[in-house]
Amino acid sequence: MIKKIFESKFIGLIIIIVVASAVRLVAIGAVPYGIANDEVSYILSGYTIAHNGGVDIEGKFLPLSVNLDSSLSPVPVYILSIATGILSLSPFAARLPFALLGIGIVIIVYLLTLEVFKNRTMALFAGLILSLSSWHIIVTRTVWDVI
Repeated sequence: MIKKIFESKFIGLIIIIVVASAVRLVAIGAVPYGIANDEVSYILSGYTIAHNGGVDIEGKFLPLSVNLDSSLSPVPVYILSIATGILSLSPFAARLPFALLGIGIVIIVYLLTLEVFKNRTMALFAGLILSLSSWHIIVTRTVWDVI
C-alpha cells in the first residue's frame, strides 16, 4: 500500500500540501508575535457576534459591514465568529481559518495550473512556489481580509 502511495501521481501534491501546512501551522498562535490593531478589530467583532447571538459591538444583528475604527469586511468577521465560537478566544483560533484557507489556495493554484497548462511539472512548481512564498505565508498566518 505504501509503495502505491509513492508511485502515485499525487505524491508531489501531497509533499507540497505538507510543506504548505508546516510553514503555515507551526506555532501559529505565537508567530508572528502579538496581534495588530486590524487583527484585534476582526477578532473582537467575530467573537462578539459568536457569543451575543449574532449581534455585533454596535448592537446590529448580522451586519453587512462592521464599523469599529474603520469599516471591516464581513467575510473575515463571520469566519472568525465560527472559529472563536468553537475554539474560544486566542490568536491560534483566530489565525487557524486563514492558514487553512492559505493551504487551500496552494491546492487551487496547483489544480488551476494543471488545468490551464496540462503539465504536471509546471503545476507542481507553481504550487511549490506559492507554498514557499514569503508574502503568502505572512498573509495566511495573520487575520487579514486579503485571503
